Amino acid sequence: MENTRVIRGTEELARGELDNVTLDEGGVVLDQADGDHLAYGCYTTPALRLPAFDRLLVSWNADTPPGTTVEVQARVLQSGRWSSWRGFGRWSPWMNRWGVWQQPTEEEIFVRGGTMVLPAGAPGSCAQLRAYLYTEDDKQTPTLRLLAASVRPVKADGRENRPLNRELRIPAYSMQDRGVGLPGSIAGPTALASLMNRWGQDVLPEELAHLSRDCDCDSPSGYNLAFLGAAAGSMGFSAWQAWLDMNGLRDALRNENGILAAVRPGLLYTPPEPEPAPEAPEGETPAGPAVPEPPAPREELTPEEIAALPASHRVVVRGTTTDAGGQVWVMLNDPAAPDDEAARIRVPVERFAQAWEGRCLIVDHKFRHGGKHGPQRLGCQLVPAEGRAEPAEDGSTLWQLVQGGKPCPMPAADQHSVMYTRPEDLPRATTAHKRFYHDAVLEDGLVRLPAHVTEKGSRITLYCVDGHGCMRVADHLF
Repeated sequence: MENTRVIRGTEELARGELDNVTLDEGGVVLDQADGDHLAYGCYTTPALRLPAFDRLLVSWNADTPPGTTVEVQARVLQSGRWSSWRGFGRWSPWMNRWGVWQQPTEEEIFVRGGTMVLPAGAPGSCAQLRAYLYTEDDKQTPTLRLLAASVRPVKADGRENRPLNRELRIPAYSMQDRGVGLPGSIAGPTALASLMNRWGQDVLPEELAHLSRDCDCDSPSGYNLAFLGAAAGSMGFSAWQAWLDMNGLRDALRNENGILAAVRPGLLYTPPEPEPAPEAPEGETPAGPAVPEPPAPREELTPEEIAALPASHRVVVRGTTTDAGGQVWVMLNDPAAPDDEAARIRVPVERFAQAWEGRCLIVDHKFRHGGKHGPQRLGCQLVPAEGRAEPAEDGSTLWQLVQGGKPCPMPAADQHSVMYTRPEDLPRATTAHKRFYHDAVLEDGLVRLPAHVTEKGSRITLYCVDGHGCMRVADHLF
C-alpha cells in the first residue's frame, strides 16, 4: 500500500535520527549514562514521500513499563513548506490517557484523535514522524517498536478492482451486555478482541476497553483508533491505522491481516437501546438486558446525508466473496448484533462501501520481544472479608481477593469492570464467548456478591478489571 508506511524492525528504524536514544532488540530505547537511562530522548523518521493527501493517520506500538511514556508527533509538507509539529497525546497503560481533539477549522491543520486533517485545497506531499521517550525511573525505559503513517489520497487509486474469495477464521463477539459501567460504545475494543484472539491471546473486550480508553475522546465510540492500536502494541502485537480502498482491503486479506474498519452506524445495522431486563425470580441470577431485533438499515438517507455521518462504529472484516450471480459480498463481525452468533454477517459490497469511511486498524502478528510490560492477569483466591463477613440485609456478602495469602485489593478508580461466569455445559473457544453476569460490585477494594451466588455448591469464576486493563481472576466453589 503506497499510501501507508510502516517503520518497524532494526533495519528500518536505523534509518531515522536518534537523539539520546539507541536501538535494542528491534526497538528504540533511551540511551544510558553510567548505567542509568536518560530522562528523555527523541527518535525522528526520515521524510516519508506519499501521494498527495488531505488526511494523515499516525500510529505507534511501544512497551512502556510503569513510570515511562511515549509521545508521538507529526508534521506534513505542503507546497514546499513544513507545518509545525502536532502531537497525538502521551501514551502508557499506566496513566490516564488524553488524546488530542482539536476543534475543526477550514483554514488550519487540526488533530482529531489519531487523525491529522489538512485544509481543503492544501494537500500534503510528505510526512515526518517523531517520538519522544520519557522515564521517571532511570532503571526503566520505554521501547518504541513501530511507527506508521497512512494517508487518504486526494486522487483515487486507478487500479482495477480485483475479486477475492477469502474468509479469515476470526471469532465473533457481540458487545451487548458487555462493558457494564463503561461510557460510550465498546464496539472498538470488542472488535479488537476478536482480532487478537484469532492469534490465541484470549483477551476480554473489557480489558481492552480500560487499556485503550481516551479520557478526552468526544466521539460516540469513546475510543480513537490510534489508542486502540497502541493498546494492541502494549500486548505485543503489530497494529497500525491505514486508509484503504476495496483493493487495499483485499490486499490486507491476502496478507492474512486482521482488519478493524470504521463505519457509519445504522447502515449495516445497529440495534436500538436495550430494554430493561425483567426481574429474576428469587434465587435466580438476573439475565442481561433484553435486546430487540435490529431495524432495517437506513436506506432512506441521501448520499450527502450518509457522507455527513461520523464513522463512529467498528466492525471486523473477515473476507469477501462473489456468489454465482456475480454479487460481491463483504463478510463482517458486527459487535452491534444482539449475540455472538448473530454478529457474523455478510452485506453487499455496495452497502459496505456506503457505510465504510476507508479508515482501518490493521492487526498483525506479535513482536518477538514485545508485550513484556503490558497489563497482566493475576491469579487470585476469594476469601471472606476479614472483619466484614456478616451478610447484609439483602443477604449479600463481602469477599476479599488474595494472592499467595496476601491481600490483592482492587485499586480505587473511576472506571472498573466486575463480572463473573458460571460453569457451562459446552466448552467455549475463547473466554469472551462465555456468558458473563454483572450483579457483583466493588466496595472499598472488596467484592460484594449477591446471596444467590454464594449458595453452597455454587461455583463462579470472578473477573475484576481495573482502570489500566489489569485483571484479577479467581475461581471459587462455595
